[in-house]
Amino acid sequence: MVQYEVPVYKCWILFTRSRAEFSQQAEAWGAYEDTTGADGMVLESDQGNFLVGVFTKAPGTLAHEMAHASLSIIKNAGFDAEAGNQEPFCYLLGHLVDHFAKVK
Repeated sequence: MVQYEVPVYKCWILFTRSRAEFSQQAEAWGAYEDTTGADGMVLESDQGNFLVGVFTKAPGTLAHEMAHASLSIIKNAGFDAEAGNQEPFCYLLGHLVDHFAKVK
């Protein structure tokens, strides 16, 4: 599991490619998530931090799950990605996908 502090937005992401690690951390957060059949999942803590699991090597799955996290991070920061200024979301998404694509 990799922990990454997201620049500017004062939150962090725990990232794993392991279903077992994801489920164990989700349980520690008081959640139960059945990852069976899922290619990826995102959970947000009450403090605005994230647990992201990507269980396939498909780049599209990584982008999909990071889009979920990015939208929530942007919303928590007070931006609306659909209100005409999509740049904060797009830059954050690109940054997170670039960063986590290196995690095996």
